[in-house]
Amino acid sequence: MKIEVDIELLPPGRPSISLALLLAKRDHSTTGANPCVCVSIEQPITENRDALLNGMRKILPFIYHAPTEAIKILFRYGVNVTSNIFTPPSPTFQWAHAGEILMCAYFEECENNVVLSYKWRLNTTRNQHQFGMDLLAFDLQTSPPVIKAIAVKTTHQGSNGKTPSVVYDAINELKEYLISEKLDDDLEVISANLHTDDVNKKIFKDWYDPYAQGVPSQRPQLIPVPAIVIDAQHWQDKYALPAIQHDFGMPGMVRILCIDELENLIQETYKGVSS
Repeated sequence: MKIEVDIELLPPGRPSISLALLLAKRDHSTTGANPCVCVSIEQPITENRDALLNGMRKILPFIYHAPTEAIKILFRYGVNVTSNIFTPPSPTFQWAHAGEILMCAYFEECENNVVLSYKWRLNTTRNQHQFGMDLLAFDLQTSPPVIKAIAVKTTHQGSNGKTPSVVYDAINELKEYLISEKLDDDLEVISANLHTDDVNKKIFKDWYDPYAQGVPSQRPQLIPVPAIVIDAQHWQDKYALPAIQHDFGMPGMVRILCIDELENLIQETYKGVSS
């Protein structure tokens, strides 16, 4: 059966969840304008949080499936996630994936970057972490492109007044990534699995052609980004200082996404997935 649908998709092939309308951005409270941006749900919080939940459930099939298959799923099931949809049934993996998906949507919709390959679509089992760096977000308007290497950590820590350990985990993961050849491995995976429109595909392939050269024509500018997704009630700006002050040997930035009742949001997003 051929399915006709009029749906506006972002370049990676998913609908927008209008995240920029739901979130408010601010600079770090004590250091002023700097590479750290804190993002939280805008007022009215309850209504915008509900809109975020609906948006997450709407895009979930597109995160784990190619657009054509996702549209078939939506026609069959609506936005109610079921065990028939290839998503992780484990709460641990749901927790990790949801934070990465939220940050993915943030960089795409609020910072005008492009995520060229949705690694979740490449998973071979339901409960699986992503290959390589959590997210690579591209600015393809520059030559060579600017790539944000984003280590995403989703946490419920912070309520005891201590810096969440995942802040240090994100820093350490990025330190190891920067001294390794993992970026080249990620770029190879992306080049073989481009989930984007023809314009971005051409820009990427003109810069990186593994079949002809095996490496990019020019080394990209890489920006390390520790990115924390946390319950809004647990966050204090002082927790960002270790990441802000860390010297990666190159300019970096920090992103904090604060969500009210984060655990409940994740549970409701994946509601209906059976273990």
